[in-house]
Amino acid sequence: MKMHLAARAPNEGARRLAQWVAHEHGGDLDRAAARLWVTGAIVQRVIDGEITPGMALGASLFKSCGVRARMFNRDALAGWFFEPVDQQLAA
Repeated sequence: MKMHLAARAPNEGARRLAQWVAHEHGGDLDRAAARLWVTGAIVQRVIDGEITPGMALGASLFKSCGVRARMFNRDALAGWFFEPVDQQLAA
């Protein structure tokens, strides 16, 4: 199942999750979902901003790709595959 992205990232958590799915799994939601112990449809719904991860999925997201629960409550800092300017300067 291929990942689909809206014009804008709904939140920072979704943006970072989409980056992880794209870079580590070539955009394949089913492969990414297998690492998270959920279905590809659940991962897509999180990326779409339809649902916010609960405790189990949140812990799995943090372990797998470093996405923290609070990131889903913040506006996206940049476009889907852009790094925010302050992070570029820090690197």
